[in-house]
Amino acid sequence: PPRSTLFPYTTLFRSYSGSDIATVCREVVMLPIRELDMSGRLAPGGDQFQVRPINMQDFLNTLEKIKPVVSPEENKRFEEWRKEFGG
Repeated sequence: PPRSTLFPYTTLFRSYSGSDIATVCREVVMLPIRELDMSGRLAPGGDQFQVRPINMQDFLNTLEKIKPVVSPEENKRFEEWRKEFGG
């Protein structure tokens, strides 16, 4: 996708590590599947079903639950250390 379409997402993940972002994305992708499961539409032998597309609200809801592993304070201390000692 064009860089401009990714901008809203990149600002959401500013303090997240690559591993944190992967965790959030896995959770977001599973949301529509869990909704089908909770509604009973994934039962064995059931009819075909339509999985809804993920959306921005899925990301926002998930980011409320999944926080970065490294706190902003720890990131600040690391940046200060990096400036002092290089790296």
